[in-house]
Amino acid sequence: PASGDVTAKGEVMIDLEHKGQPTADPMQVHAEPGSLHLKTSGLVFNQKTGIAQTKEAIEFSIPQASGSAVGALYDSREMTLTLASKVRIRAETKNSAGPATVLAEHAVISDTPRRAELKTVHVEQAGRQLDSDRVIIHLRDDSTIALIEATAGLQASLPGKGGDTRLLAQRARLEFGARNLLRSALLSGGVDWEEPAAAPAGKAAATEAAGMKGSAGQVAIRFAGQNVISRIRASDNVDFMQTSRGQQTRLLAPAMDLSLRGRQVETAVTEGASSFTLTGGTAQPVTVTADKFEAAFAGGNRLKSVHGAPHARVVFAALAGKPERVTTSREVTAQFRAGNGRSPELVSVQQSGDFHYREGGRTATAGRAEYSPASEALALFDSPRVEDKDYGLALTADSIHMDRKTSAAQAQGNVKTTYTSAKGGGGAMFSASPAEPIHVTSASATASGAGRAHFAGGARLWQGANIIEAPTIDLDRERRSLAASAPPGAAELSSAARVKTVFVQMGRNGKQQPVNLSADRLTYSDVERKARFEGHVAARSADATVEAASLDVFLLAKAPIPSGAGHPGQIDRLVAAGDVQIRQETPARRATGERLVYTASDGKFVLTGKEGKTPSIFDAERGNITGNSLTFFSRDDRVQVNSAENSRTVTRTRVKDEIKP
Repeated sequence: PASGDVTAKGEVMIDLEHKGQPTADPMQVHAEPGSLHLKTSGLVFNQKTGIAQTKEAIEFSIPQASGSAVGALYDSREMTLTLASKVRIRAETKNSAGPATVLAEHAVISDTPRRAELKTVHVEQAGRQLDSDRVIIHLRDDSTIALIEATAGLQASLPGKGGDTRLLAQRARLEFGARNLLRSALLSGGVDWEEPAAAPAGKAAATEAAGMKGSAGQVAIRFAGQNVISRIRASDNVDFMQTSRGQQTRLLAPAMDLSLRGRQVETAVTEGASSFTLTGGTAQPVTVTADKFEAAFAGGNRLKSVHGAPHARVVFAALAGKPERVTTSREVTAQFRAGNGRSPELVSVQQSGDFHYREGGRTATAGRAEYSPASEALALFDSPRVEDKDYGLALTADSIHMDRKTSAAQAQGNVKTTYTSAKGGGGAMFSASPAEPIHVTSASATASGAGRAHFAGGARLWQGANIIEAPTIDLDRERRSLAASAPPGAAELSSAARVKTVFVQMGRNGKQQPVNLSADRLTYSDVERKARFEGHVAARSADATVEAASLDVFLLAKAPIPSGAGHPGQIDRLVAAGDVQIRQETPARRATGERLVYTASDGKFVLTGKEGKTPSIFDAERGNITGNSLTFFSRDDRVQVNSAENSRTVTRTRVKDEIKP
């Protein structure tokens, strides 16, 4: 009575919040919501303070949980129970995960508010583990768990096929619904997680799961039934990384929402300016940025596709000897190949809406584009345009395909090509003046990085007044040369199917007159100022028409013209060979031979034959004139006949049938 202590020696059983008469074994009574049942020994209760305590082992039981500890103190006035050490709790659950075991160094259980505070906590349930320095469990009136808070660090691990998934956070808040099932979780203060990849179960395994890890300032998790995660929202500097067979995909975003079915990630959606980077493996390093990304996943949580918009930007890392490639657009979609035991592989990158491309001195624009990493080819559609400052090239077409390995470009449909200036100077057709760009139109074109281009399908090339038309044209800007050709049998087809061009020469009146040339093939060298025509060659001017098997045209050097409105290449001389035929209207004259040399400065024709066949001229007024060599002029009526025996000149007069020697 003096101290107010009541000491119980031996086993003690206590019911708190119990209704009705106690049973023989109070520890078996679990029906009353909120009731607490204790079994211990060496109990001392102080009547004055209302405190009961023991240093011995203690067992306790509440609805859906039971446990033990060493040493306890119960304050009946504050209605708090303190478990001094070696706390062990078994929480019963009505789900497939089974009971949870909680170990702690110290615990305080209070009635108002109804909660339990544990220190140095370790939790295990169905292979899952959780550790924290401080955990607060909030209980409902029926003693079921409403909320769990970890306020001094959290470490968790979940079993997986490839190993345990590990989770770290500074703070955690877990809300529970009925039957102690998780409803939501909030991890904050810096969150890190890592899930290792699962190795395939033998050679017959169809898929290999990808390893994942990431970090964020905060992670909010929603659960479906049976503690299955349905949604995850990560925010505050999200860093998500996936690795499979040496290939790494990394996603950075201010915030990201993940939708899951079971442990399979279905979609991931970011908020704010975000980026994902693909490195390692056989893939070329690539970084994609956009204001928002939507990612879809295939089996094994491997990335299947990523769609980004707006302000999409793609950066391909620099290859050996090449600059980095940067593309921008409103939208971007990256497709990945997954499954069949292979790691996720970037298959294509599609961009649409105001597409722009830059790689060193090469730029491009288009309505949409598609890049293939396997071939390193970029296809442009919807009014594409490519410009290359290094080669002074501008190209437009219905579609353009660019090869990054070879720097070649293939264009299809309504092709228009412009070279801002020719290389070098001193030529006849290709001026080095910037005021006279080279233009080419065709149905298709292939341009290589070496300054060579092939144009096909009604090709038309011009610079200033120089024009060449042909079914195909091959241009070599470095060598300042070209080759044009027509398909076999083009001579029997329309004139549009042949090679055609126009040069000029000085006429009788001292003014320039055009000379129209057509053939099956044309090769031109601006260095030599020589154009060679082959196959059914025809050269037509106001003074004469020349037809032959081949024709070499030598041009005069062309001075740069600042205005760009110059004249075609001017003929210096031409050499025709093979069944040469010449027709003149004034005077009426026709000549045939094997070889012709024409000099434009004086309008002089020198016609020769071959063994067994001498050249001849048919004059409507004189008849036929033959000789080893025939020389005549387009600007007067003189004809000079050279033979092995003599030489004579024939001059036509206005009096019919009168010939002066």
